[in-house]
Amino acid sequence: MSITVTLAPTARVAMVRIKGDVDLLDPRDVNLARRRLAFIPPAGTVHVDLSGVTFGGSALVHYLAELARRAMPAALHVYGARGMTGTVLDMARMGEVAVLHGRTESAPHSPVCP
Repeated sequence: MSITVTLAPTARVAMVRIKGDVDLLDPRDVNLARRRLAFIPPAGTVHVDLSGVTFGGSALVHYLAELARRAMPAALHVYGARGMTGTVLDMARMGEVAVLHGRTESAPHSPVCP
């Protein structure tokens, strides 16, 4: 699993790209996820690109819920949740805490989202 966080230089906007299997049972992944969460500005808009996720289950749902909590009252935008990952997010009702964009829709391109 890899998590990359890019911050906008002047705005409270973050782009998070998650790749690989999201399995937060591995202590190394838990540590990585916590370190990356510290980069997210409180009350800022967060865009999450899941197009590189090969497996995303309950650990991904939990991590996205933490990102949504951190972003409040701004929005969490989730892009590229394909296949089973998209189904898991739908079943977990992530649409109640995040804006779920189309499964084939890419994250926006901007200075923070290259």
